[in-house]
Amino acid sequence: MKDLLKVILVEDNRWEKLKAIFMAPWIGSSDGWDAITEQPTKPQKAQKYFIEFREEIVPLLPPCTIERALDLGCGSGETSGYLKEIGRVKWVCGIEGSPDAAATARQRLDQVLEGDIEKLDYPFEDSSFDLILCLDILEHLIDPWTVVKQLKRLLKPGGRMVVSLPNVRHFSVLIPLIFLGDWRYSQEGLLDSTHIRFFTRNTATKLFSLEGLEVKQWDNTGAKKGLSGIANKLTLGLFRDFFIFQNLMAFESATANKPQPRIQLQIQKQPNLTPAKTEDSFGIAQKSERLHLER
Repeated sequence: MKDLLKVILVEDNRWEKLKAIFMAPWIGSSDGWDAITEQPTKPQKAQKYFIEFREEIVPLLPPCTIERALDLGCGSGETSGYLKEIGRVKWVCGIEGSPDAAATARQRLDQVLEGDIEKLDYPFEDSSFDLILCLDILEHLIDPWTVVKQLKRLLKPGGRMVVSLPNVRHFSVLIPLIFLGDWRYSQEGLLDSTHIRFFTRNTATKLFSLEGLEVKQWDNTGAKKGLSGIANKLTLGLFRDFFIFQNLMAFESATANKPQPRIQLQIQKQPNLTPAKTEDSFGIAQKSERLHLER
């Protein structure tokens, strides 16, 4: 039973393996159960990571046309290239570590820097970009905190940083870990074999708040559609974080676009006391003279 749960919850190609398991008795074969006990192979990076358009981040973009954008881990430039084609962004620079993906991105973007994101010397002045995209890239870095600090320096005042991060609190990670003691990396998904750092919604927010960035918009994938969306509604949203696959966030500087308080000097006109003083003095003088004459 435990092995069957592992197939359902953590194995790759689970449907093919389940089919083989339940069909094995009918065809007189034990190959189905062999699928459970087979040794896992080292997962490879899924190619779709480099060619996938991330349409779910579009609602998090600024409503106006974006002058300059930086796409961190741009892949083949599908997302930022499309935003450029439809006129949402005028100029885009991508950063990509894969030579093949970077070569493809150069055909779509205005500039592409190839290299290790954490070791790259960013050839840009401070406040160079209106938009910075970090779509499923920070979890692959050894020190995402330093990278975020660098990106904050490149972001213009009032600019926006749009981020997508996998949610390690998802039930597909927690159930195998808690009940099966299984933390199994795969070719793609929440436990992608190239993931180094893991975040929940709270820890992702803290990663950026340390640099003075605050959440302006939040969205998610996973808890709105399909079976997870139905389960989320049936549980009245109480367990929403366990159904969220990715946290989508838009950050801006905490001090950006905030109106500065105006200091108004209100000078209150003091009443002119001189005439009153003169009148009082005159009255006192008359009283003194009257007393003197009476004596």
